Formats: sequence, C-alpha cells, structure tokens
Amino acid sequence: MSVEKTAQDFLELLKEKEEIERHLKSLNKEIFKLEQNLYDEFESSSTDSIEIDGIKFEPQLKPTYQLAGNDNGAQKWDNKEEWFAWLKEIGEGGLIKTFESVPWNTRERFLRDWVEEGNNLPDFIQEKYMQNIKYNKSAVKRLIEC
Repeated sequence: MSVEKTAQDFLELLKEKEEIERHLKSLNKEIFKLEQNLYDEFESSSTDSIEIDGIKFEPQLKPTYQLAGNDNGAQKWDNKEEWFAWLKEIGEGGLIKTFESVPWNTRERFLRDWVEEGNNLPDFIQEKYMQNIKYNKSAVKRLIEC
C-alpha cells in the first residue's frame, strides 16, 4: 500500500469520525431536551415512573455544584484559590492533584457527601439541582445488541 493511499484512507476515517461526532453532539442535545420534557411531564402528571421495553424511567433531582456568582464555569474551579484553601482547611487537601486540580467527578462526590453529612458549603459554592431521568443504560445497550 502506498503512502498516498494510506493517507487517503486515514483522512476518510477522520472525516467519518467527525461526522459521527457531530451527529452524536446533535443527538445529545435532542436527548437533553427530551429528558427535560419527560421530567416536566412526570411532574405534571404526578407519575412516579414508567417502564417501556423493560427499561424503568423515573424522575429524580440530582444535586450538582457550581461556583457562586459569575465564577460558574467548570474550568474556573481550578483557578479558585478559595476552593483549594477550603479543602486544605477542612483536612481534604488530598483531593487536590499536584497541579491544583480536583477532577469534576471527585468534586461532585465529595461535595454531595459533605452536604449529606449535614455540613455547610462555603459562600463561594452553591448547590443546585439538575432535572434528569434515571434509567438503566446497560439495559438500553442490551436492547440494541439483540
């Protein structure tokens, strides 16, 4: 196989990947909208859950955390000295990576546990709730595989 042919095949796969990623991005937006609509419909109909094709869907409020005020972007956590100082102050400095970062999933789990234990959040962090639908993702994958 020639370099040109291999490069052409590589380019075709890159283009296909880009198309798939664009389509996935679009699908994710549609899924988010439908999830919000479904949550609202659950609330307005006072329905606790529904099962379709063996998949149970139920509304839930899932806590998430963001920086208070104008500093609410995900990347801004790593630039928030108060965040790192607070973790060190309460003895949780071990969550901090060497370059002063706490992965988002570790941050969410820690803050959820912190609040569930009855502790108060500092003023620079606010708790909010995202509306989402709980369902078994592996069961959906199994439906596709059949």
